[in-house]
Amino acid sequence: MSLALIPGSFDPFTLGHVNLVERTAKLFDRVVVAIMVNGEKNDTGGGCFTFVERAAIAAASLAHLDNVEVITDSGILVELAERIGATALVKGVRGVGDFDYEYTLAQINRRLPPTVETLLLPADSVYDHISATMVRDLLRHGRIPEGCLHPAAMALIKSIKFKN
Repeated sequence: MSLALIPGSFDPFTLGHVNLVERTAKLFDRVVVAIMVNGEKNDTGGGCFTFVERAAIAAASLAHLDNVEVITDSGILVELAERIGATALVKGVRGVGDFDYEYTLAQINRRLPPTVETLLLPADSVYDHISATMVRDLLRHGRIPEGCLHPAAMALIKSIKFKN
């Protein structure tokens, strides 16, 4: 059984992320989406949503996919891949900036046991303008960005934002 791992901080999970997972789910028997701690983004601050909220938003956005599971992890990515038996890490890239960053990470990950292949999928042109950073910025200013989030995610985000 083939298993792909799609890691990210996903703060929040956008329609671009949904598209990446849907496309990956057609290529692999199982897909695990891992909500990860991103040290560069300082997960304990600066983010828009908590770890638990991000996982709930992702799960709501992906509920229509039977072969996809959402988990959380704060460890080293290749160790997670080994633990769950993933043979591939799948990352989406929107342009050359994303590619350069993900290419460097892929080279580092190839040198850490276990060896796991990284697949870089170009973003669908319908979604390549969407970034979680842009969505976060709009949300912080009280705006719900239309066309950037799955309807289930939008409903969940509205309930989270109005509770806080």
